[in-house]
Amino acid sequence: MALRRKAGYHSGNHTDFIELMNLLRLIIITFVIWIAFRIWQNYRAKAKKMPPKSKKPQAIPDMVACEVCKMHIPENEALRKGEKYYCSQQHLENDN
Repeated sequence: MALRRKAGYHSGNHTDFIELMNLLRLIIITFVIWIAFRIWQNYRAKAKKMPPKSKKPQAIPDMVACEVCKMHIPENEALRKGEKYYCSQQHLENDN
């Protein structure tokens, strides 16, 4: 029996079970670390692809009312005749 212990023979199953549990624990910890690393890599890749947010908001165009129907439209889309604004060519031509 003394020779078997020196040669690396374990006398009980309890020691084998503890070694197996330690190995299993190491595998699980390694797997959890790998999953966390992959999630972090994915997050960084998505962050690089997203365009940076503009710091100043885009200007909202001034709104003007059509002289005929009173519908409000952006000033840059309105048709103008003197100081009057119109939403369509038809309203521009029909206003006297």
